[in-house]
Amino acid sequence: MGAITLAALLDKHGLDRATLVKVDIEGAELPMLESTSLQTLQRVDQFTLEFHDFVAPSQADDVHRAKQRLRISET
Repeated sequence: MGAITLAALLDKHGLDRATLVKVDIEGAELPMLESTSLQTLQRVDQFTLEFHDFVAPSQADDVHRAKQRLRISET
């Protein structure tokens, strides 16, 4: 199966809004969040994500930025 964007996945299932989206894409969570528009992020009420910044401390800044971006999408 090929890659699909979050927007395309929501559209494919006819979802204007999703209550919960669980993301487990083996380390590709950060690139997915960075490449997803704020408009699409705002279509999701809650994300469940797993970051590995505790294993790779070099990702700490990227994880912090992703969390900030998700907070911005709440508004």
